[in-house]
Amino acid sequence: MVNLKNNLRQHHQSDVHTPHRSSVDKSIKRAKVPRGWAVRKWRMTREGKVFVAMACMVGLAAVNTGNNLVYLVFGFMLTLMLLSGVLSELVLQGMGAKRLLPTHCYAEKTLLVQVEVFNKKRWLHSYSIEVEELGAVSQIYLPKIAPRGAERAAYQVTFLHRGYCRFEGFWLKTRFPFGLVEKSKFVQNQEDYLIFPNPIPPRFIPERSYELGDTQEQQRKGSGNEVFGLREYVSGDEANRIHWRRSASLGQLVVRERQQSKQKQLLFVLDPLEPEHDASVWAEQFERSVSEATGLVMSGISQGQSVCLSIRGDKNYWANPTSGTEAILTLLATIEAKQARDGIKLPEKPTGLS
Repeated sequence: MVNLKNNLRQHHQSDVHTPHRSSVDKSIKRAKVPRGWAVRKWRMTREGKVFVAMACMVGLAAVNTGNNLVYLVFGFMLTLMLLSGVLSELVLQGMGAKRLLPTHCYAEKTLLVQVEVFNKKRWLHSYSIEVEELGAVSQIYLPKIAPRGAERAAYQVTFLHRGYCRFEGFWLKTRFPFGLVEKSKFVQNQEDYLIFPNPIPPRFIPERSYELGDTQEQQRKGSGNEVFGLREYVSGDEANRIHWRRSASLGQLVVRERQQSKQKQLLFVLDPLEPEHDASVWAEQFERSVSEATGLVMSGISQGQSVCLSIRGDKNYWANPTSGTEAILTLLATIEAKQARDGIKLPEKPTGLS
């Protein structure tokens, strides 16, 4: 499981390419999730420190001079500090947040993460709310949230690595009303999100990754483009399949039957066997192969082709336009380097995704 902080690239940082890293890197530590008293914290802002220093000087002046007016000013400053803490606490009460993630995300592609912040209070508004994802750098600012209302905002991030990434929660912060004190509240919202590999076109299609058969019409019924024959209309047949001219001459409805089309079938062989030497170079090449397999699957399915992913030491995995790509992309997102047991076995006939 890759930690969010290590897997995110904020868009104000450099866009230097970073090689993929497996989603099971055990050396990565998770972000520390606040527990107990740590879910609430506060700190004095720079303006607040200046204000406290000024209040201390006014208090010393009041003691030295004994002037009632100076005492009044000192009391007024202490009241502002107390009021700042109370109002900021009221702002954070009843506040919550949740994220809205897209269905799919690919490594090294920009992702728009939406965050919905809601106010459960019945009568009071919440003002000047900052939302920060734990482990991320980007912040969202919301000036006002109505009672029992919600506001949405979004930030852009780029995931550097494939695999599962864990979101832990949000920090809700406010400096309302005077900016003297910043109070924070942690809202836990744990979620595991799968990052698919970055799809890139293969550098070449070697002989072992060839097209299994050409596109040709077979002499049997199916869903091809050529007409196989005519038959009587049966209740439930589509109206656009009716051969109206022939139906008029025969005096009864007849429909077209089409030939079955044999589509191109692409094969990609992936070898997860890690060598004893040059492991770092091999790891980068392996991640590129995973990305190339992802690109081949997506381009093949978009063109109506069946794609087979053959993993050395494992079985063959099929994807076709009917089954879709989610299952095989999930496999590519979570595959690890391992010791191969057997050689590859070339697939025969696609039977769907297994």
